[in-house]
Amino acid sequence: MAFPTGWNKKHKITIDNTKVSGSSNLSNFPVLLTESNFLSDVFSNSQGKEIYTNYLYNDANLQGYWRLENNWNDSSSNGYNLTASGSPTFTTAMFGYGASLAAASSQYASIADASCPNLEITGSRTVSAWIKLNSTSGSVIVSKDGGAGNFYQILRTATDVIRFRCVGLTTNDTVDSDVVINTGEWYHVCGVYDSTAGKLKVFVNGHKTEVSASGSSNDTNGDFYIGRNSAGNYWDGVIDDVAVWDRALSDEEVLAIFTGGADIRFSTDVSGTNQIPHEVVSWDIDNSKAEVWVKVPTLYYNIDTTIYVWYSNSSAAPLARTDTYGSDNVWNGYRAVYHMHSSYDSSANQYNLTGSVFPTFAPAKVGNGGGYDGSTDGPLLGNSNVSWARPATLSFWVKPTLDATLRRWIDNNNATFTTTTFTIRQLADDTTQVQHSSTTESSFTGITSGAWSKIDVLVNSADFDLYVDTTQKLASVSNSYTLDTSLYVGSGYGTGERFNGVLDEVRMYNGTLTTDWLITEYNNQDSPSTFSIPSEADREVSVSESVSTSESVSVTVSNLQAIVAESVSLSESVQNRVYTETTQDDPAYISNLEKDKPTIASVDI
Repeated sequence: MAFPTGWNKKHKITIDNTKVSGSSNLSNFPVLLTESNFLSDVFSNSQGKEIYTNYLYNDANLQGYWRLENNWNDSSSNGYNLTASGSPTFTTAMFGYGASLAAASSQYASIADASCPNLEITGSRTVSAWIKLNSTSGSVIVSKDGGAGNFYQILRTATDVIRFRCVGLTTNDTVDSDVVINTGEWYHVCGVYDSTAGKLKVFVNGHKTEVSASGSSNDTNGDFYIGRNSAGNYWDGVIDDVAVWDRALSDEEVLAIFTGGADIRFSTDVSGTNQIPHEVVSWDIDNSKAEVWVKVPTLYYNIDTTIYVWYSNSSAAPLARTDTYGSDNVWNGYRAVYHMHSSYDSSANQYNLTGSVFPTFAPAKVGNGGGYDGSTDGPLLGNSNVSWARPATLSFWVKPTLDATLRRWIDNNNATFTTTTFTIRQLADDTTQVQHSSTTESSFTGITSGAWSKIDVLVNSADFDLYVDTTQKLASVSNSYTLDTSLYVGSGYGTGERFNGVLDEVRMYNGTLTTDWLITEYNNQDSPSTFSIPSEADREVSVSESVSTSESVSVTVSNLQAIVAESVSLSESVQNRVYTETTQDDPAYISNLEKDKPTIASVDI
């Protein structure tokens, strides 16, 4: 099905040209859109994160689906309803209600092996759930388990990582995530065995870890459990929206369960001919919250730029990240992009952050970010593949707690200072500086404790510049060393330099961005609601786009007047489209359009 066929609704979004800095257009600019940039109708007519609200609910391979909305019923076509043991309760969860399970009370729910034959899966499969851990005693989330080495299950290990295991596979039957989970926070966890690709995968909030695997797993000949396995190992916390498919979901399908918004698309024109790349970071239809990035081909400095959001397609699957309009193409030219709502790198490089301790999820400048507590054993995240090769631009938002303690914000080597060092940090006297090389430091001002600031560092061939909230604080600071190839976020060498505060939108660009680009970026991210304005114009898909010529359209006296009024609006939108696409820089053309515009005052019936 070619876009935009199948999409039932759209509306216009207008980008304010006064927020675009400079006297020339910006090309291929990633624009941030939040809930303020969409009509409320979008959230009530689009796919969400909950399986029940997206296209996977109607997937023919869905063999079990437990919404856990105050009951243990299976919402798939199989009707594998569970029976609870230990008197578990239901509580407010990720979506409505979920199952609250106490390990100390041996609480769980199950169905006998003979009563769920379609869950006896030995080939490709996917197990998905949302979880919140109450204590470190929590273990098994979902299992199909006959004991004696015959099972598949997804669980939390003693080292606080998520494990997916399918006993009987060759090469590897176990994969552990490299994301450490915290108590008291919601995570989407998913295990996938893809027999065709020969991969066993586990995902935590979209962050994938995979190993090679092949063959078929053992028949379990055992019961299906939520909250334990055949040996006990009870979960302690809340579980929500559990689903099992007898096929391997793609990486993009798993990510779309975490993010939502599988049917969201964008174009630069009213007819949907010119689709543009986008990334959905979060699409929360329950709370009408959004974080979406759209690559706009031309951001005009002298006239407003118009784009269109398309939605309301219940069968649309998410785009592959490598698709022409997928997320990889939003971030062309970036070495790494971390939205900090997870450890996931949105660039094509997939340099996901790893570490022994992960930050908490904290309200941030854009959606959620990484919350750091400043403790000596606090979060330590990094990736050793992110290049600092010159030229480069490092950007991030920071809300630090200046607490008279030496703390690193962003680091490139996580070790003792050498000539390859480049560290942005706060000192014990609450001043802020860049430490570059083992002996050279450059202090800068403009940072307030507990307030958000955007930092941009332009690493040039022989020096660097630093901006705070678009104001240049360091200019042409000499530095020509070859820098280490690593990026550490909120961490430093030793136990006394861990960051205390919140970090958001950390990214490294392959080149030096212009000051106009950085100012426009700041305007967009600092105030998305004033940067782009949603419009009722062209809200519905037109007749010509959604109805074939062989279909009849009924027109009655009661709606004729509204249809005529809509035709006038369509005439205006066509003129505006011609203007936008062909003559945006010709002010005289606007005047001629106004002269030639048709006028219809009323329609008498």
